[in-house]
Order: sequence, then structure tokens, then C-alpha cells
Amino acid sequence: MRGLKKNLTLLLAVFVMTVCMALAGAAPALADDADRSSGIDPTIEEQLLENVKSLTDSIINLRDEEIENYIENGNDFSKNAIEAWKGVKKELGAKKEDQSAVGTPSVVLNDKEYTVTMPVDFENEDADFVYTLDQNISPKTLTVNVNYSMATTMTRAALNTLMGVGIVFMVLVFLSFIISLFKYIPNGETKKEEKRAVETVPAPAPAAEAEEELVDDLELVAVITAAIAASEGKAAPEGFVVRSIRKARRAR
Repeated sequence: MRGLKKNLTLLLAVFVMTVCMALAGAAPALADDADRSSGIDPTIEEQLLENVKSLTDSIINLRDEEIENYIENGNDFSKNAIEAWKGVKKELGAKKEDQSAVGTPSVVLNDKEYTVTMPVDFENEDADFVYTLDQNISPKTLTVNVNYSMATTMTRAALNTLMGVGIVFMVLVFLSFIISLFKYIPNGETKKEEKRAVETVPAPAPAAEAEEELVDDLELVAVITAAIAASEGKAAPEGFVVRSIRKARRAR
């Protein structure tokens, strides 16, 4: 653990010392140039890019246990740089041996702060290691920007679209299911309205008693005919003809 920490600290110290020595003689002129324009002396720029490249290679070649050690025990820059690399390491894959197709490194000086961009070509995607250094050439931060290819970008866009459509569809299905359950929820107002409607409907008028003709009931006709003959004082019902029988209306 301590050995790993010393290695990174030593690497950073060598980087700072090398650049400082290269800039020692040109520091006043560099300050004047920075005040007048954004140009950088080619010699200084070359030395700066060389040291940044060495630092980038050292970060890329770190093993997993070394990465965890630097995150726990490193200084502010070490933690920032290693965490930035750890976040994209698996996504980028291994570094390609052939770096001929990689972009051109660049150095920009703004407000006495250097921004160095070091492009690197990996197996899966390309990436730019972007460093910021203060006016004393001490590294402050590192950002690893992944340059996704068109195929990767289109694939991600398609997946995001499908995921969005799927989520919307699932939400609509869920809402339809919830709405379908509303019919099982008792509604007090509806019940009150139904009760009022039942109370306001007038009771149906009693149907008139149908006058029922019983002519076809021969037994009943015979009994009634005999009763009428007896009431008239005749022993036989001859001469009586029952044409119809109706129910009598009685007052209640």
C-alpha cells in the first residue's frame, strides 16, 4: 500500500520537476506571452505534452488493487484522476497498441491555467484525457471524456426510445386497470339519486278486475242454474238459460 502510494507521488513529483526545469529559463517570457496572447512556446508545449502522456499511460496501466489504494490514500488530484479513470475503464476496454488513428494532443492557456487534452484510442471507444494545471504546472483535475461512435450513439438512442415507449405502455395499462376497478367502489351520491328516483315513481293504479266469463265451466253453470230454479220455486231448471256469468263488484 505504502509502496504504491510512493510510486504515484514520485511520478507526480517527477512530472512537476521536469516541467518546472524546462520552464525555469522561460518563465518570465512565458508570463509576458500569457498576458499578451494565448500562444505557448513550442518547446514548453512539447515538454508539457510529453509529461502528460507519461502520466496518462501510468494511470491507464494501474491494476485494480492499485486503483483502490490510490482512491483511499492518494492526494486530491490522485483521487480525482483515479476515480475519473475507474468510472470508464471497463467501458473503454484495453488501450490499443497502434495509436496512429488517435487525434492530436493540444495545450491551451487561459487565465494562467493550462488545459491539456490527450486523446487515447481504446478497443471499444476513444477517449480524451483532459487535464487542468495551474500556473506552476501542478496538475489539478482530470476528466476522461468518452467519444462514442455513431453506432454506439444510435444504439443507445434506440434503447432509450424503446425503454421510454415500454414505460409509457406499462403506465397506460396500469391506469386502465385502476379505472376498471372504479365500478366496485360504492358511490353514496349515486345510491341517493337511485333512492329518490324510486320514491318519486308513482305507484301503478290497481288494474281493473277483468270480467271473466265462465260460460265454458259446465259444472258451475249447472250449479248456478239449479240455484236459480230453487229460488223460483221450481223443481227442475227447465226454461232457464245461463248465457254468461260475471263476478260481482263489491264495495270495499
